[in-house]
This record gives sequence, C-alpha cells and structure tokens, in this order.
Amino acid sequence: MPELKRAFLKLLGLAALGLFLLPAITWVFTSHEQHQNSLEMQRVFAEDLAAADGLSEAEKALAQARISQMTLAALCDGAYPELGQLRAQACGLSEEFGQFHLAHKISFYSLVLGAFTLVLIAGLALLAYAKPAFQVMAFTTGWWCLRLIAAVEVLVQAAMLVWLSYWLTAYFFHIYILKLVFIAAALAVVAAFVAITAIFKRAQSNNAVAGELISEDQAPQLWARIKQFSQTLGTAAPTQLVGGIDANFFVTQMPLQLPGAHVQGRSLFVSLPLLRVLARDEADAVLAHEMAHFSGGDTETGAALGPKLQAYEQYMQTLSENGLTLLAFFMLNLFRAAFELALSRASRAREFAADATAARLTSAGALSRALVKIGAYASYRNSVEQELFNQNDRHQGPLDLAGRVAQGLSSFAQSPAFREAMTHADVPHPFDSHPPLQQRMERVGAVIQPMEFPMLITSAPDQTWIDFIQQAESIEAPLWQSYETNFVDEHEQNLAFRYEPASEEERAIVLKYFPDVLFALKKSQTLRITYAGIETPEGTTTWDAVHQLQYEDGSFGSRDVITITHPEKRALGLSKTSKLKLAVVAKDREQLKQTIGRYWQRHQIMRQMQAQAG
Repeated sequence: MPELKRAFLKLLGLAALGLFLLPAITWVFTSHEQHQNSLEMQRVFAEDLAAADGLSEAEKALAQARISQMTLAALCDGAYPELGQLRAQACGLSEEFGQFHLAHKISFYSLVLGAFTLVLIAGLALLAYAKPAFQVMAFTTGWWCLRLIAAVEVLVQAAMLVWLSYWLTAYFFHIYILKLVFIAAALAVVAAFVAITAIFKRAQSNNAVAGELISEDQAPQLWARIKQFSQTLGTAAPTQLVGGIDANFFVTQMPLQLPGAHVQGRSLFVSLPLLRVLARDEADAVLAHEMAHFSGGDTETGAALGPKLQAYEQYMQTLSENGLTLLAFFMLNLFRAAFELALSRASRAREFAADATAARLTSAGALSRALVKIGAYASYRNSVEQELFNQNDRHQGPLDLAGRVAQGLSSFAQSPAFREAMTHADVPHPFDSHPPLQQRMERVGAVIQPMEFPMLITSAPDQTWIDFIQQAESIEAPLWQSYETNFVDEHEQNLAFRYEPASEEERAIVLKYFPDVLFALKKSQTLRITYAGIETPEGTTTWDAVHQLQYEDGSFGSRDVITITHPEKRALGLSKTSKLKLAVVAKDREQLKQTIGRYWQRHQIMRQMQAQAG
C-alpha cells in the first residue's frame, strides 16, 4: 500500500507539473513586468502632477493618492475612461505592455483551468469509486472533458512557450535568440497538431483471441448445461462458445477477433486444458460463475467501457510521444490511475457476487476446488514457459508445452515452489483483476487448507467436460502449434537482444534481426549501422563507446550532426563528447534515426542482461 500511495503521489506531482509549471512561470514573469511598468507610469504621472500649476496642495494630495493606486493592468481593462488615448497607445497587442497584459490573463486562466482539471479528476474518480453504476458515465465525461482540456492546454502552453522564448531572453539579457524562438515555434506547431488530430483518430480494437468456435453439434451436453445455468439466472445464453488454450475462463459482450472469424454478441471462452484438469462439478461451478457475470450486467458495462478505455489509452500513447504534449499526458495518466482504483474495487465486488451465485447453483466446495486447480495450473504453466524462455539457446523442434505442463503438474504440486506460488495465487483473467484465492474461498465459506492442495492437484478427475466435446483434440492441437510457433519466434527475437554475440551461431541470430544497414551519403560516401556500432568514412564508433546520443538535423546545406557522449570523463569530471558530421540524404534521415536508435537500444539491453546474469 505505501508503494501504491507513492506511485499515485508521483502521478499527481507530474500532472500538477504539467498543468501549472509553464503557466506559473508566465504568470510570475508577467506580474513582475506589470508591476514595474505600473511603477513607471505612477512615477511619470507624479512628476507631471508636481509640475502642474493651479492645483492646491489638498487637490494634489488627492490626485497623488489616486495615482498611487493606478495600475497598467487596470488601465488596459478600461478602469480609467479618461485615459482612453493612453490605453490605446499602451494596451494594443503590437505594444510590449499589451502583450504582457494578455499573457498575464491567459496564464491566470490557465492556472484556473489546471485547478478545475484536478477537481474534475478527483470528482469523477470518487463518483466511479462510490457508485459503480455510474462508472461508464463518469469515464465518458472524463474522456470528453479531458481530451478538450488537453487540446486547450497544449495550444495555450505552446503559445506561452513561444512567447517566453522571445521575452525572457529579451527582458533579462537584452538579446533575441531567434533560433530558440524557431525551435519553440516548431515544437508548438507539432504539439498542437498531435493534440488535435489525435482526438479524431479512431481507436484500434485489440480484442484478438486465440480460439475456435465450438458449435452445439460438437458439444450438445456442454451447451445444454450452459443454457441451463443461463435460464436459472434469467439471462440469455451465450451467442457463441469459444474454446482455447489460455489458462482462464471469461465472458464478454465485446466483439472478438478469432483466427478465422469475427464474432459479436455474448461470448463464453472456455480453456480446453483446464477442462481436462477440472472435474465436471468443478467446471460447472466455473461456468455458473461466468453466467452470473452475464446476469449481473457486468459484461454490458465492460462492452460499454472497453472501447472507451482503448481510445483513451491510444490518445495517451500519442501524447506521450511528443515533448510538449507530454505535459497533457501526465494529466490524462492521473485520471486513468484514479479511475483504475474504482475499476479494481468494482471488479472485486463483481467477482465475489459471481462466486456467491456459482456456490448457490452448484456448491461452494466445487468452486473452491476449481479455483485452486486453476491457480495451480496457471502458476505451473507460467513457470514452465518462463524457464523455456530464459534458455540461452534457440529452441529446436516441438516444445510440447501441453505435455510438459500435464506431466509435471503433479510433481510441482508437491514441491516447495508450489507452496510459495499458491500463497499469492489468484485466477488469471484477461479483462478484470480478481481478488486473491484465499479471500474468494473465505467468502463462499469453503476454505481448502494449503496442506490439502497437493492431494487435490494430483488426484485425476473421474469425468471431465472435455470428454463431451467432439474433436476436442483437433481443436486444441493447432492452437498449441500456433502458440508454440509464436513462442519460439519471440524467444529467438529475445536472443537477438541477449547475445553479444560470442559465436557464429549467435551472430547469425543477431544478424537475422539486426542486419548491417547501409546508408548512402552525399559525395558517394556511405554510412553503415551494425549491431557493433556506427561505421562512417572517418572511422568506427562502437556502441560501448556511446553513453548518450543526440541527433541534430542539418539545415540550409549544413550536415547532420550526431553528438555522442562517451562513458569516460575528461578533465574536471566533464563528460567526453565527440561529433559525427554526416551529409545525409534528406529522404533517408528518419529511417537513419530509427535504425541508430534501435541498434543502440539493442546493445544497451544486451549489456543490462549481461550485468543481471553476472
């Protein structure tokens, strides 16, 4: 809990920084300048008053009192109608003070908007936390409001940045750094474009599920049991039954993309490997639990909220990729984190309610046994896959993950590693965070003691639902084959990041994913990027000699410059640097940047992995 609190306070601090830093700097700077200009105006008026004839001392004293209260800000706001000519001269946007006056107002209202934003985030998060029924409404309101606020904040702060880049140097150093202004303006234009266009960008659905449809003809008895639970709970049966190899069961009303089909409506996903492990009454308890999610309206909420969460995440990702829009990203991230607390609380409540329904329709003991078995299977499968992924050699031939897990589960259940894993076990789920296993068993009133876990896991069920699914093996086998193919490919890609390389076999794997890339430079010269470093016409710079990289585009015929900060230090502890000047062809510039970044990142990851292993 302290770590969660620290993480949330960090998010709050970053959001406040993004909302208030630049407006606060602008407000302080313009307040100071307004005050100085007001003092100068008062001094001029006082001198004119002292030189005026025909006024008594009492009249002069009264006039002086009024002068001492006058400010240029009030003048520009129309407080002194008799000074209309002066206001026209001093307060126009082409005049220095007119710009400061406008910037001061904008910064003030930006600070107010920032404060309102934090209050809005807190209010919507609290509403969603206290009233789960209002979660969709609260998130939708936050999503629309924060998108607009983010766009406004980016536009306003971008304008502030450009304005400050000119006036700060002009005011304090009496110089104008046009390059700084141009850089600020370029950042502002890009940030504004990103913030606005991302609002209208359509969110991409990411509901791909590896599974196959199981028709009623293939599993009539299983379908009949599912419909029986649905009818008892007064809810519609699933539109489709999807069989897969993931270590979980779930229901959803969101569209799903299967390998050979796109399905909509109510979907029930069942894990074929877990159906082999669970006795029929235990699987019944799980199926009843999932149907309870349908009857409780949980999947309707998920279907309504899911696409909005995806769109929100996409918008956050877009804003996180630009320096100036990153300020708005912190604000959006704060709301997402605060809302996640409400979602987690509601998710736990939904799981407890579905557990209670499942225990009532079947039995509490069957549900608890199922939860233990699912947690054990998921934990062991994860450890098997992690061990295989950590191997430092490329996998050859079939992995037979299903066989490895099935054959080793009993031995795992009697090991110290099993007891440690089950201490913190929960049931995996792709959409919700589930409560811990122990709490779920306590809530239904059927607690299985840890010492009983091994016997439960090692006892083979007499009958399972897998026996009533025709062609179950033919459904499951290609799913495992596809999963293992992807697993081997991801492992090989990971090896390409791990290897230095130290042998020809390792070098072949590294070159498969990080081949030498040749770039043509002007004047028939070439630049080569390799897994070992950067080769230029002047020489080779190895990645070990690079601590930091900074790429500066050339302009008006000048060369691009890569400034390299080296690990070693110069005299007085200063970092040693060098520059690579490259006559880059303009059309290749972005690809060159991406290649350099990717290859350098590979080398950094490889060294980090070596340090962790050593």
